[in-house]
Amino acid sequence: MAMTDAGIRTTPSRISSSLAVGAAGVAGVTGLGGAGWTILLAPLGVALVVGGLWRSDRRIVVGGCAALWCATLVTGVAGGEPARLVLAVAATFVAWDFGERAITLGDQLGPRARTRRLELAHAAVTITVATVGVGPVYLVFLFASGGQSVLTLVSLLIGATALLAALRELEQ
Repeated sequence: MAMTDAGIRTTPSRISSSLAVGAAGVAGVTGLGGAGWTILLAPLGVALVVGGLWRSDRRIVVGGCAALWCATLVTGVAGGEPARLVLAVAATFVAWDFGERAITLGDQLGPRARTRRLELAHAAVTITVATVGVGPVYLVFLFASGGQSVLTLVSLLIGATALLAALRELEQ
């Protein structure tokens, strides 16, 4: 819960906050590769997303998503399973988007606004964008990999993450 400069209490929306925490949890579990830093980064990322939403602080939410993304990257470099990497990247993007949306709605509309339909429609679009963003990357890896390493997939996922972030910025 945060206060605006005018002393108005702001609270992130519950639905988007819950979805962000759920997506961060999925990213944290699937991003855990058992390789060194992932054991620290994945839980730290989830904790930061939860803490950022609790404090209504975008920087903390973004920091948590960055930690989740780094955990996924480390897992990929260590040779993690490609399907898990794709799911972790998509879930990290979704957690970031839902977290941002929860804080924005709380700031702009306040804690008592009825936003259920808006949030569920946004959730459907975000999940679709994430699927369209990383799904083809995984399919290209599966059908065109020809025995290439998982590092190829990691490189493709980095590109997909950049594309998803750019699409998110265009939306606003």
